[in-house]
Amino acid sequence: IDEAEAFLPTKTLHRQILISTLWIVGVMLLVSLGLGWVFALRTTRPIQQLQTTIASIGENSHTDRRIEITTQDEVGALAQAYNGLLDRIQKVNTQMERASRNVAEHASLVVGLVVPVSRSIHRQAQEVRTVASSTAEMSSMVHTVAQNAQSAAMLTKEADSEVTKVEDRKSVV
Repeated sequence: IDEAEAFLPTKTLHRQILISTLWIVGVMLLVSLGLGWVFALRTTRPIQQLQTTIASIGENSHTDRRIEITTQDEVGALAQAYNGLLDRIQKVNTQMERASRNVAEHASLVVGLVVPVSRSIHRQAQEVRTVASSTAEMSSMVHTVAQNAQSAAMLTKEADSEVTKVEDRKSVV
């Protein structure tokens, strides 16, 4: 037998081993890709759910919603911390609403007090204007009376002077 014929079963065996190895490597590669895909989904799905829930809460201002904690890993810790933040925000919102109602109540009380005071001030201002107008009229009348009295005094003085002159003329005659 020649050498080529003698090593023919070995070459076939090598070829079969090579093909089998390639198949095994291919199957292992596919299994690895599949397992990697599953692992990636298991890792990223909770993060995506967390992100979607947080976005929904933020867009709709639903501070009463909470994130469901399904894992005890970092994502679960993040969800728990975010839920705590939402609890504090909701508490602050409740306090702000209560404070806002208190301010509205006090403002209503202040308005209830201010309106009558304002009406009283307007009424008093009108009365002051009336008194000022009357005082101005009286002042004008007093001024007119004073002028008339001054004119009467001057006329009386002139009349006295005329009477004195007439009497002096009579006594001279």
